[in-house]
Amino acid sequence: MSNNLKSNVLSVLAVGSCLGLLGGCGGGGNGSGVGTPTPTPAPNTSFDATYQARVTPSDPIPGDGQAPTTTLTVLNGIATTQFTFFLQPSVVTQVQAAIDAGLTSAGFASAISANQAPANIPFSTTGRVDDNGRVVFTSTRDVSVCGPATLTLDTTLPSASGATSQGNYNISFRNNLTIRVSGRDVAVEGTCNNLPLRSGTVEFTR
Repeated sequence: MSNNLKSNVLSVLAVGSCLGLLGGCGGGGNGSGVGTPTPTPAPNTSFDATYQARVTPSDPIPGDGQAPTTTLTVLNGIATTQFTFFLQPSVVTQVQAAIDAGLTSAGFASAISANQAPANIPFSTTGRVDDNGRVVFTSTRDVSVCGPATLTLDTTLPSASGATSQGNYNISFRNNLTIRVSGRDVAVEGTCNNLPLRSGTVEFTR
């Protein structure tokens, strides 16, 4: 990929930095997940149940933002979670406009469809619950523009009905952005590791 393309893409992302996101990151595609092996089921355990969850980010939630959501069920000692991270709509709209304009001006308008900012990033994974009720989930999604996004959710579940426990979540990105042009990935300067709401606590009630 030419240096000219890379410099043009960098100028696109620089526009996004004016929105408060280093390197112009504010989106990516829902992309594909990097699967983790499914644990072998065990007999019914004292933690088998469907849990109610409440996610509380460490950062203040922007006016048009939304806290992540998650679900968690345990069957035969195997926990399954669906976790959704939401990107701030106003920032996504502005960053997408900057990407579209930059790719168009660089002569790569056809690449716009491969560099779309999503409304959210969904994660789905399983993990074995140990004898103390602890389970650690890890799930990676390949997100366009931002690159791979990895969720780590570490919690201990309550065994008594009506009881509550608390865990922690964190979403991390690699230290460069990725623009996809003509079927090839171009690594560019910047990171999505400064997006808000990427970490916090999760409260699970049985």
